[in-house]
Amino acid sequence: MISLNLLPKGALAKVQLLPSDAEARQLLLTHGIHPGKRIRLLQCFPSQDLSLITCNGRKLAIRRADLASIQVEPMNE
Repeated sequence: MISLNLLPKGALAKVQLLPSDAEARQLLLTHGIHPGKRIRLLQCFPSQDLSLITCNGRKLAIRRADLASIQVEPMNE
């Protein structure tokens, strides 16, 4: 298991653990991102401290600190 921010751009992974921060956790759950779902890291925007991910056909911008607290298992396509 690795944190999502260590995944290379464009890589697919399976969510294992969500952040412990209640606000970040609720945001992810609201968008259908929960353990067992497949997620892809699309792009990073270091100057804005954001990263773009996709899950369930939705794109979502997440703060890098929250991204680092999402634990994933890398997958082969």
